[in-house]
Formats: sequence, structure tokens, C-alpha cells
Amino acid sequence: TAGGSAAGAAGAGAGCGAGPAFQDHVRKVVDDVKGKESVDLGRAFNDSLGVLSRNAGTLLLAGLLSGLLSFASAFILAGPLTCGMYAMLLRVLRHRQDVEIGDLFGSFDRFWSKMIAFYVLLIGILIGLAHVVVPGIVIAALTMYVFPILAERKVGFGEALSESASAVWKHGLLMHAVLITIVMMMDVAAGTMLPGGILASWLLTPFLSGLVASAWLQVQEK
Repeated sequence: TAGGSAAGAAGAGAGCGAGPAFQDHVRKVVDDVKGKESVDLGRAFNDSLGVLSRNAGTLLLAGLLSGLLSFASAFILAGPLTCGMYAMLLRVLRHRQDVEIGDLFGSFDRFWSKMIAFYVLLIGILIGLAHVVVPGIVIAALTMYVFPILAERKVGFGEALSESASAVWKHGLLMHAVLITIVMMMDVAAGTMLPGGILASWLLTPFLSGLVASAWLQVQEK
């Protein structure tokens, strides 16, 4: 009918009017996900390799001890030891200072906060990975700076979590998701495919943590 045709034309006109606004909204969301000042993956790899080459013996031993003590303690010590590893890596990256194996145990202050952070993040990421993988990767990306923040600053888990998520979103969720996916895939590959299994994964920890440490340093520089 004429009335139906008129209504259809009006609806089409409204749809066309809404089109550009919707496209602008989608474009803004995509830009936010990509980030305007995203991290440089090439620099992250170069930084991590540089740190490892400068302190290879100390960092490899730290990775082995961290993995062994975390496993032996049912991961009760995993949070503080992870912070200790990041403190070592960031010290080399920021100040070009050599580190000692004792530095691994220098982040046992605020013990409970760091222990709880490890369990909460582990459970959250595992639940996310169990649901079609993508949610787990997003959670891992948004929380990837929690331990570097806890290693460097006297803040609680909640504040570190909020700051990490904010930094990742501001500097590009997409590139952070790519980086954390690389880290997780390399860790799984080391543990399942390389000779020594879990020992190889522990020895690889300083390099993988170095990738995240470099990304955190880049975010703070921008």
C-alpha cells in the first residue's frame, strides 16, 4: 500500500542517516583496540635477547629456581618469585645494571597480595581459555602488567590490575593480545616439545618475561 511504501521509505532514510554514525562508532572501537601508540614487538624481542645475553647465567638459574620453588610450594611462592623476576629484568632494561640471583627473592614484601594475584589471574585466564580461547587471551592481555607493576611499586593487587588494564587498552589491546599469545604458545611449546619438558619451560621464563618487561617499559615511555 501507499502507507506501507511511505513507512518503508522513511525507515530506509533513517537507516541511511544512522549509517555514518554507526560506522564512526565502529571505527573508533577498532582504533581503540589497535591503539595509536602500540608496543613494538621487534623491540621487545631485541630487548629480551639483550638482557638475557648480558646476564645469561644468572637469569637462567633464576628461571629454574623460580619454577622449581613455585612447583614445590604448590605455587604459593609463584607470585612473589614472578615479581622478583620482573624486578631483575626491569633493572637491567632501565639502568643497564647486572643482577644477582639473590635479587629473585627481593620481592617478598606484600606477600599475600602477590600470592593472591597469581591465583586469581591463573584461574581467570584458565577459565577464559576454556571458553573458546579468545576470552582467556583477552584476560591475559589486560592483566599482563600486573606483576611488573607489583614488582616496582608498593600498590595492592586491585590497583595494579586497574592500571594494567588501562595501559593495555590505551596502547592497543590487539598488539598486546598478539604478544601474550606468542608468550603462551612459546611456553607451551617449550614444555611439551623441547627436551626436558617443564625444565625447558622454566629456563625459557626469563626470555618470555623479558618480552613483557620490555612492553611495559615501552608503555611507560609513551
